Amino acid sequence: MSNPYKSFMDRLDSLDANDRVKAAAELGEVGTANEAPRLIQACWEDEASTVRQIAVQAYAEILGDASFDEVIKVINTHTDDYVKIYAISILGDLTQELVEGPLKELIKTSDPKLRATVIRAMIHADTRSNSDEIFNLIDGEIDTFVLRNAIEAMTLWNYKKSKDAIKKINHNEELMENEELKTIVLFSLASFGDKVALDKLRTDDIDNLIRISYNGRFYRGREGLFNLIKKIN
Repeated sequence: MSNPYKSFMDRLDSLDANDRVKAAAELGEVGTANEAPRLIQACWEDEASTVRQIAVQAYAEILGDASFDEVIKVINTHTDDYVKIYAISILGDLTQELVEGPLKELIKTSDPKLRATVIRAMIHADTRSNSDEIFNLIDGEIDTFVLRNAIEAMTLWNYKKSKDAIKKINHNEELMENEELKTIVLFSLASFGDKVALDKLRTDDIDNLIRISYNGRFYRGREGLFNLIKKIN
């Protein structure tokens, strides 16, 4: 009997990196555990970063929680930061109890790109047990992407202890020049009951392309943020 996945596996050896990316992505959708080892091999050995990224993602899509050990290995030892970002993001789709401890450790990384991705994974996995770790990160953080994700987490989890720290950011003119960060700060403070922030969220220039996922639904732009405030509270 012919192997229905042979053509996908053969394309992982294609000279065309785009074809290898497509083959890995397609295997993630239709492949079985039998194909997973070839994907993780591509994650470690393929010469193209894009292939390595999609390969680890496809590997996890096939195996789910069973991919955990190999994904952690990729995060801890891979030399490609973009592959690490993909691997960290995968943790957000695995079982909460499995990932909350590793995410708690990973947030200590000195790389802001990875810190921001860890927080995003925490939000996706809803690891509210990590609230204190995110809160402790806010004070003194200067990376706007990290702050944006951290404030989103504090708000979605209704962690009101963070309100004063977020107010400090609101008074930092340099940080608030970033329109997306300004928008998430006003959204957060408004959600925590700050009437001045609520008025500014209604009238100030904000990032109308912003979107936040909550309970499986995306909330977009100014109207979406006001609707989300009602949902959270």
